[in-house]
Amino acid sequence: SVSQIFIIFRYFYSRRVLLGLICSVFGDVLLVWEDLFLHGLGAFLIAQIFYISAFGFKPLNIHAASVIYALTGVGKFLLVDEGY
Repeated sequence: SVSQIFIIFRYFYSRRVLLGLICSVFGDVLLVWEDLFLHGLGAFLIAQIFYISAFGFKPLNIHAASVIYALTGVGKFLLVDEGY
């Protein structure tokens, strides 16, 4: 029924934001140790996915996403040390 659907989605936004914050805390903790650095980045990636699902990308603007992705790639190319 409609009331059951409302109960399921009642806290959808706040749960996603809370899960994103929890993953961010784990990411911060994992960044402390050098050998767990990539795991910390993975935790931040998961946090970003939760934030995106909470705030939503509706409608998804594929052109804007492509431009941002391209600029990020160019920035990485220009700013990252070649020896890394």
